Formats: sequence, structure tokens, C-alpha cells
Amino acid sequence: MYEIFKPKFSQDTKYAYSVGRVRGMEVRLMTSQQIERLIETETANEFINELNETGYKKYIQFLSPDSDFEIILLTILKDFMKELGNLCSDKDIFYALSLPFDIHNLKLILKRYLAGEDFKGNNYISLGNYPVELFEDLLKEKRYDELPVDFQDSVNAIIKDYSASENINIVDIFLDKLLYNRWIVIGKYLRIEYLVNLARISIDMANFGMLLRIKGFNRNPRLLRISLIENGFFPNEYLIDLFDNDFKVIVQLLNEDPYRKPFIGIEDNMTVIDVIERFEVNARHLILEYCKLANYVSFGVEPLIALYIRKNEELRILRTIYLGRKNNFSNEQIKKLL
Repeated sequence: MYEIFKPKFSQDTKYAYSVGRVRGMEVRLMTSQQIERLIETETANEFINELNETGYKKYIQFLSPDSDFEIILLTILKDFMKELGNLCSDKDIFYALSLPFDIHNLKLILKRYLAGEDFKGNNYISLGNYPVELFEDLLKEKRYDELPVDFQDSVNAIIKDYSASENINIVDIFLDKLLYNRWIVIGKYLRIEYLVNLARISIDMANFGMLLRIKGFNRNPRLLRISLIENGFFPNEYLIDLFDNDFKVIVQLLNEDPYRKPFIGIEDNMTVIDVIERFEVNARHLILEYCKLANYVSFGVEPLIALYIRKNEELRILRTIYLGRKNNFSNEQIKKLL
């Protein structure tokens, strides 16, 4: 991990007990061998049987192939967040870790709202800082300025931009910007450089991916300027200037220190889709590698943040393998998505 990414750790002794608990929770995370065995299963039923041999047994012992696996994952996530909340001494940190669920819910609500559709039937995650009903009611009544303060500017900007462009993708663009920059604000306020750098790396990976998609699929370059998120390690103007180059040249220019790892395994003869898929997998691995820096912290909130990222990634992996088995994907297809 390059020095530019390495944060100064908080050394907050009030987290001494919590860090001990986190180390125990880390042991319960799945090993690479367990994940490999799940991939090697041939059917959804075999996947469930294999998962029943792991620490998730209490959640899936009564699950059948016809059950809704998303409900199981949500139950696991709820229990995890409850346990994490009990260990988190700073309400602002737990607010930051719960914010992605608010963002997820608000994305679903806004997309339905802008399309003139009913809010019912959405796959909400009731783990955010605010009740879903609050967002629904205020949007229905067009009371945007009564939304929680963190969301007011973004929602007003989305409403205004959509009325002009009718581009539904702006919902994701504006709310992703909100998420990462709130993490930076909270991290700076609490002097938790680990959270700030996590947000900045995530911004760079999102921006790199956006540049590759817009260039690779010959989209309007104006979309790039709108989509890029501020405050990453790489300035946005540098990425905008790269757009005039050929797609392969852009890949080569991005494949420099400190971001060589997201481009490992990318070859000149690969298709645009294959390049983007490989980049996205590598980008997730880079963030997980960053999380490992918290392994050296004995006193501080950093191990809680790292565990939060790792747990969410583990649940994403379980979802991917399960859906792959239900849809008869090959092992290689599943591994490609992981």
C-alpha cells in the first residue's frame, strides 16, 4: 500500500474493548477456502447445504431454494449493524456507516418519484439514519427543503437537473457524490484520517470507472464532467483531459503509481466490457487491501470501519454466488464477478 494512502491512526483508547470484540468478529468472517467451496457447488440447494456448514448456519438452516435469499442477507446485515452499533462510541461514525443505506433507499424512492411511479414494492434497507416513510412523504408533498439537511441540496439539484435532462442516472451521480463527501467531512471533523482516505480512494475508483465507461461506450463527454466526484486523490481536471485519448491509451495512462493494482490482468486485446469488469473487481480488492491497514490498530475506531467494509463485501459475495447458482452460471462466470 502506497504511503499516500496510509493514514495517521486515531489511537483512541475508548475503543480498546471494541477492538477486542472486532477481532473476534473478524474470525467469524468466511475464509477463502470456504468461499471457494461455495463456488464449487453446482446448484442453489448445494450452495445452501454448504453455507449451512459455516457460521451462517443459524440463518439458513431452514432455507430452501424457493426462499428469498435477500431476506436472509438482510437479516444477517441487521444483526451485524446492531452489534457494530453497540461497539461504536461515536454517533457521527455510526451515522456515516449507516448513510449508505439512506442513500440506497433515497435512490429507489427518487427514481420512482421522478418516473411518476408508486413507491410500493421497493427493496428498502431499513438500516439508515432516517425512516423511509420520511423520504416518501416529503417527496410526495414536494417539501424538499424539509428533508434532512444533508440531503436537501442534492435532492433539489436532482429535481432541477432531471426536469431539464430527464436523465434518471443523475440520481446515482448526485447521491454517490453526497455519500463520499459526507464521509470526508465527518472523518475530518473527528480527525479520523482512515475514513477520509477510504472515501478518497473510493472516489478515485468511481471516477476511473466512470471515465472508462463513458469513453469505452462512446457516451457524451459532457456526462463525464457531471459525473466525476470531487475530492479524490486524482484531480478531476486531469481525468477530463484524458478523455480525448484512445480508450487503450487512457487505460495505460491510469495504470500508474499509486493505482497500478486496479489494472492488474488487463491486456491490450481485451474488450471494453472485459476491461471494465476486471477493473471493477480489482478496485474492490484495492479497497479491501486498504482495510487491512486497520489490522495494526489496537486503540481506535479504524478496525470497526474496516470490518464494516469487509462484512458488506462478504454479503455481496454470497449474493453473487447464490444468484450464479440459481441462474446456472459456470464457476468461471461467478469468479469473474467476484
